[in-house]
Amino acid sequence: MLEFLAKYHLEIRNIGLVLIAFIGSPFLIWRTYIASRQVKTNEANHKSEMFTKSIEQLGAMENETPSKERRIGAIYSLEKIAINNRDYYSQVMEVLCSYIRLHAITKSAFSKNEDLLVALTVVTRCKPNKNIFINEEMHEINLSGAFFNNSDLNDLNFDNANLSHCSFDRSYISNCSFFNTNLNGAFLDEVSIDDTDFSHANLAFSSIKNTDLEKAQLTWANLTGAQLTGTNLTEANLTRAKLTGANLTGANLTNTKMTNTTTKGTVFKDNIGYNKSTEVT
Repeated sequence: MLEFLAKYHLEIRNIGLVLIAFIGSPFLIWRTYIASRQVKTNEANHKSEMFTKSIEQLGAMENETPSKERRIGAIYSLEKIAINNRDYYSQVMEVLCSYIRLHAITKSAFSKNEDLLVALTVVTRCKPNKNIFINEEMHEINLSGAFFNNSDLNDLNFDNANLSHCSFDRSYISNCSFFNTNLNGAFLDEVSIDDTDFSHANLAFSSIKNTDLEKAQLTWANLTGAQLTGTNLTEANLTRAKLTGANLTGANLTNTKMTNTTTKGTVFKDNIGYNKSTEVT
């Protein structure tokens, strides 16, 4: 027996190691699984804490006045969370949209509060990480009823957003996109608009009086019942737009493109450059 053990001790040791590994591997796999779950739980808890703390900081006060610095920091923190975490993207968008609607409730509030502009910038640019959000539908931006009066709005993407009954009076809008945006009943009086796309936008019953829309893109836009009195539409593109019942009294229509534009019941009076031959009902 001793001779046998001495002769085959290496083989016996190897067999023993295999048996130990075989018996111990389930425990090793289980420990690895538990450790992995713990890591995921810790990460989830960390994200939840960051989300909660950021929301709390949106209401930060200092000496009984809003702390703009801390609020802006919270907004950027929420943006980071939204970009990298699909479970929080919609929640972050809802929180920031609600924040804007809650505070942009007077004609001067938005232009005087930098945190609101930062929040608006984040909401319009925040796109989820494509590696995490595959075939994910974007959350609708809902800012209905907010006031953006007397503001400089540059390089913002409002595509498909709900901006119904919002007010942009006397603002400057440059290089923005309102493609397929709901601007029903919105106020855009005395606004200067440059290099901005309103294609397919719903501007029905909106007020766009004395506004500069020179070279504006309004193809397929719905302007039913809109008030465009005194508005500059020089070289604007209204191809296939719907102007049913709109009021264009005093509007400048010099070289305005109105191919296949619906103008049934549209008021054309005291216009500059209006060519009735372009009207298509």
